Amino acid sequence: MFCANCGHPLNEDSKFCPQCGTLTNADTKNTESAPVTEAAPAVESTPTVEPSPAIEPTPIVVPSPAPVKKKGKKGLIAGIVAVLAVVIIGVAALLNIGKIENVVKKNFSSKEDYLIYVTQNSTGKFVKDFTEALDNYTSAQETTAGAKGDFKIELTDKGANLLNQLIGVNLDWADNAVISMDIDTDGNNLYADLALKLNGTELIAAEMIIDTENYVMYAKVPDISEQFIKIAMDGADGMTGSATAAVNSALVEQITEAIPNSELLETVLNRYIGVILNTIDEVEKESDTLEVGDVVVKCDKYTVEIDGELVTKMVKNVLNEAKKDKDLEKIIKDAVSKLDSFPADEDEIYDSMIEGIDELLAVIDESETPEDSVDYTCWINGNGDIMGIEIDMEGTTVSLLAPEKGKKFAVEFKVKTEDQTISFKGEGTVSGNKKSGEFSLKAMGMDIIDIKLIDFDTKTAEKGYYNGSIEIAPSKSLLSMMGLSGDSTSVLGMLSDMKLRFDMTGSEKDKDISFIVS
Repeated sequence: MFCANCGHPLNEDSKFCPQCGTLTNADTKNTESAPVTEAAPAVESTPTVEPSPAIEPTPIVVPSPAPVKKKGKKGLIAGIVAVLAVVIIGVAALLNIGKIENVVKKNFSSKEDYLIYVTQNSTGKFVKDFTEALDNYTSAQETTAGAKGDFKIELTDKGANLLNQLIGVNLDWADNAVISMDIDTDGNNLYADLALKLNGTELIAAEMIIDTENYVMYAKVPDISEQFIKIAMDGADGMTGSATAAVNSALVEQITEAIPNSELLETVLNRYIGVILNTIDEVEKESDTLEVGDVVVKCDKYTVEIDGELVTKMVKNVLNEAKKDKDLEKIIKDAVSKLDSFPADEDEIYDSMIEGIDELLAVIDESETPEDSVDYTCWINGNGDIMGIEIDMEGTTVSLLAPEKGKKFAVEFKVKTEDQTISFKGEGTVSGNKKSGEFSLKAMGMDIIDIKLIDFDTKTAEKGYYNGSIEIAPSKSLLSMMGLSGDSTSVLGMLSDMKLRFDMTGSEKDKDISFIVS
């Protein structure tokens, strides 16, 4: 028998559970079977039972469940913010992967490795632009193309007075002259519509068709006749126009086909730039400040002495790489197969090149190491961008400095010898893709030409069409040396206050150029 309350084993005659003190069933049965006296049927008395004082019941404690908090809007918003923060950090890391890599390279690489890394990044961008330009040229030869635009000449009062002096004709009434052109091609023929306008009025128009295959031009002036005039364009050296055209066309076609695809050429060029750069073994580094005009940038200055031994090592590394370069082999063989001017086939030409490389390597090994040396200096800012380079070759120094800071930029290109210095220098500002600034060409210790750049769009210029304005004028120093004054009424005196301005508006189809004399 077991206790009904706690389950503790009990004896058959136990009245109470020794564990918890609960009254047992056996005692209940005994109480129910006790005899009842008939004299008092109306009163039923229940005997009072006192539990043993030695046994106390042990209470069972059941822990209460913790209250459940409901998720409110604040928790949801916090989760969304956390997810967005992770996404933003990830995107920022991707966008700035170059900067992160630069920091790692700068702090955990040797100065030789870091200079190689930065230089290869910079040259890699140039190589990419170069190969893309070749690719665009190749595509242009294979597809139809066209151009449209205006060449505009505007005369200010000063410009008109100058022309009056030069040609003796009063042109005060002439404000502007415009030559409009619309050119299209279908690959074999070139179509051109030309028009000359003066003060907005069309004076004359012409239509031309040039047969590039037979080297013949057809032209007509609609205001005079609707008939085309045939004009044969004779070639040089006694060749007929059609023969010249055939030769030129075939040569251009062969050269175009011989140009390797941009990806392969980019890979090969970058490979050999890497071979040359990885030859560098000793670099000096110091903190420096690069200053051109008002643009001042803190940089690290790296200097490498390229002596005869290093040059010899570079040349040998390049030649040895060329011997085993399968990509270079493909480029050479493909080019030879496209050009008809080679007397042998591509395999023979390539084998001859390898033999020539072996002979050149043997000559280098037998020759004495050159004693001449060149000092190469490179300024690199904190972002890993090259701000300037300088090459010093035994008394002749060539430098290109182009520091940028915020929205300001400056340029200084200088060639310095023992006798004289020629430089192109100036500075300006950047707004989006547009650059504006003032520059000067200096020689013999004085400014020669002043150049002003106005809202020149660098992004469209990368695609081959130009937007913005350029002003060119003789410098005051030059005019002063020549004894010219703006107050003079002579032709030379007028030149002292003259300037040329080119206003360019370009797109892939329309290219307008205004030429202003003022």
